[in-house]
Amino acid sequence: MELAVEMIVTYYDWANVRGSYSNGSVLPGAIEDLCSATVRENAELAVRRIEQVCPADSELSDASVALASCLVHATWSRSEISLDLILGLLDDMATGQGEVRGDDEYLDVRAKFLREVCRGFPIYVELLETHPDHDVRTACIDLISICGLFDKSLTERAAWVLGAAKKLERMEEFHSLIDASIDDLR
Repeated sequence: MELAVEMIVTYYDWANVRGSYSNGSVLPGAIEDLCSATVRENAELAVRRIEQVCPADSELSDASVALASCLVHATWSRSEISLDLILGLLDDMATGQGEVRGDDEYLDVRAKFLREVCRGFPIYVELLETHPDHDVRTACIDLISICGLFDKSLTERAAWVLGAAKKLERMEEFHSLIDASIDDLR
């Protein structure tokens, strides 16, 4: 595993980080396996291990916040095999939060999670502009929009980036998704 991911993974006390159904002690190994996978099946297995602690269709938890932090860092130093899975996890967790509770504790966890997702804004933009994979680009459009919706200082920039992306080569198939995202941002 790359040093940047290793450093952020060791920042958290995973045994005391609660997920939806268990503590986060399995997450460091699963994150490492996801980032360093050289075979797609191993990356997918790592995602399943992660989803046992942080299911995308469940409420966000402290483990979700720590996981988001590690996954954002992992986008810089992951294997190519796992990139779409990493972005997909971030996207699914950010958009599939189950029924959102309105209590202060949950809103605080949700805000912490989205702040971690927003730290990846520059790489989502870079990947949208340069990566040829359809799933990577789709996730980046969603993540750029999510960043703009959560962080008001990114709203205008997110709308501009998405509008500019429509002019890139091979982006025709994304125009309706981009238009919907821009509408959400306005």
